[in-house]
Amino acid sequence: MKPLGVALVVASQLLISVAWSSPSSAQAPEGPLESAATRWLQLLDQGRFDDAWNEGTPLLHKDITQSEWTQGTRRVRERFGTVQSRQLLAKDYQMHMEDAPDDNYFTLRYLTSFTDGRPSAVELITLVLAPDGQYRPAAYGLKR
Repeated sequence: MKPLGVALVVASQLLISVAWSSPSSAQAPEGPLESAATRWLQLLDQGRFDDAWNEGTPLLHKDITQSEWTQGTRRVRERFGTVQSRQLLAKDYQMHMEDAPDDNYFTLRYLTSFTDGRPSAVELITLVLAPDGQYRPAAYGLKR
C-alpha cells in the first residue's frame, strides 16, 4: 500500500506544501525520527528549499529536478501561507513503499495549520536511515 503523500512530488503531481517561518506551537522532538523531521520541516518553513532538497534521499529526488521541486514548492507555499501550528499525530513503520526498494521507512504525520484560513492539513514526511547514519526524507506530502 502506498503511503499518503509518498513524495514531495510524485512524478509530476504537486502534492506539496511548505511554510516560511517556524511554527508557533511546534511539538518538541521526542527522538531521532522527530528531530530529523523537525529539522527538515524547518528548512521548508524558512523557505530554504534548495537546502531541503539537498538533505533528501535519492527517492525524494525521483522523477523531478531540483528546479521543478523548488518552483513547485514555492507556488504551493504561497497558497497555504505560513505555518501557525504543527502537531505530531502518528508515526508509522513500513518496509515497502511503491516504486522504492524495501527498507525501513518511518512516516510521521503532522496536523498543520496555515494562515490561508482553511482547515488544518496533514503533512507527511517519510524518513529512512541514510548511509551516513542520519534519518533523511524519502518522501513528503500534504493532504487536506
